[in-house]
Amino acid sequence: MVMLKSLFTLFTVACADADLHLLQMSAARQSAMQDPQDDGELNDDQLDLGDDGSSDAAPAVDDPDGSLLQDQMVLEDHIALLELDDGDDAEVDEQLPPMNSNGVYPDQRPILRRGDIRGFLPRIGSMTECQCEGEKRKAIGASSVIYHTGIRRCLLLKSTVNFNNRISHRGWSASEQLVCKKVMKWYTVPKNCDGLRGFDHAKCTKLIGAAGYTHGTWRNKKNCYLTVSTNPKMYDWEQAKDYCLTGNSYCNGIAKLTVKKNGKYVNEYTFCKAYRDRFVAGNLPATWPYGGVLEVRRQPRVELSSDEFDKYR
Repeated sequence: MVMLKSLFTLFTVACADADLHLLQMSAARQSAMQDPQDDGELNDDQLDLGDDGSSDAAPAVDDPDGSLLQDQMVLEDHIALLELDDGDDAEVDEQLPPMNSNGVYPDQRPILRRGDIRGFLPRIGSMTECQCEGEKRKAIGASSVIYHTGIRRCLLLKSTVNFNNRISHRGWSASEQLVCKKVMKWYTVPKNCDGLRGFDHAKCTKLIGAAGYTHGTWRNKKNCYLTVSTNPKMYDWEQAKDYCLTGNSYCNGIAKLTVKKNGKYVNEYTFCKAYRDRFVAGNLPATWPYGGVLEVRRQPRVELSSDEFDKYR
C-alpha cells in the first residue's frame, strides 16, 4: 500500500502538464485496492503512456469560444478513462460535506463514466475562474466542472454527470453552479507607457486611466507650463476631464481659459504634461487673467477585476 501511494504521487507530478493522468491514476489505485491479487504496481496498460512517458493525446488549447477545446472523443481514447471510477463498483461517501457558499464541493468530485467529460482547459488559476470558463461554454455542452488546484486544470463535464453520486478526492473540487464572478486584483500603476506596444500598451493606459483623479482646486490666473504633444482644445468640461484622466496617459493637469467663441464667452480647455516629472503651472498674461489650472494625479495602485484586460488580448 505504501508503494502504491508513492507511485501515485510520482506519476501525478510527472504528468501534471500532459493530460488527465491524475484521474487515471486514481482509477488505477481504486482498482488495485479492490483487487486482492494486485501486487501494488501500476503498469503501462493502466497509465496508457507512450514510449517517452508522455501522453499520446492531442494537446489542450485555451480558446474562449470552445471551438478548439480538447473534446471527449480524444479523451476517451485513453483506456484508463473508460473505467474512471470502476463503474458501479465505486463507493459513494454519504458523509461528504455539502457545497460551500460559492456552490463548490471541496475535496470531492462526482463519479465519472464514459462520455461524461466534454473537455478540459489548462492553466486555470482558481475554481472561481473554472466556474466562469464553464459558464462561457454552456452552449457547447458544459454543465458542471471539476478543478484541481495543484495542476491548475479545469475539466468541463456534461449534463450526464450525477452530482448526487460524489466521492472524496483530495485536491479536486466540483461545482454545478457555472457563474462568472468578478475576481478583484490590485495592480501597480506605471508612471508612463513609453516604449510599450500592443497588449502591454493597452493595459498600461487602462491602469493609468483608472488611477486618475483631480487634486485640489482651480489655481486662478495660471495655465500649463507644458502642454501634451497632441495639444487639443476642448469646450466641454466632462469631455475634457475624461480625456485627461483616461484618454492621455501623459496628462497631469487641465487648464481653462475664458475665450470668445461664436459671439459668446466660453471656457477653452487645454492639457498639461509633467516638467521634470512633476506638475508645474505657468502664469497667465496679466492682460487676460480669466482662467486657471487644475492638477490631475494618479494613485500608485488600483483594484480592477482580473478579467479587465481580456478584451485587449
